[in-house]
Amino acid sequence: MRILKVLVKIFIKILSRLYNIILFLRFIINLLKLSPQAYPPVKLVYRLTEPVLAPLGRIIGSNKAAFDFSPLVAILVIWLLAKILVEILDAICHG
Repeated sequence: MRILKVLVKIFIKILSRLYNIILFLRFIINLLKLSPQAYPPVKLVYRLTEPVLAPLGRIIGSNKAAFDFSPLVAILVIWLLAKILVEILDAICHG
């Protein structure tokens, strides 16, 4: 059971870090104002991040702002969720 817990924790951490890297790329892409239609890698980043950023953008109203903070907010939220999941996993396995 301990090995499974360790593997799940590693999976959660790796997945959250990878997605946060992609979100940071989206933040940089927004700063550089790169078009998803012009660059296929940019299009991929948009496709991977849009399901999270579109609802978040509506909540924080980033489409009305001159600067889109939604990728940074998403990075923080995903980091917190991963941390909470790992803590819950520790609590379940210890208690």
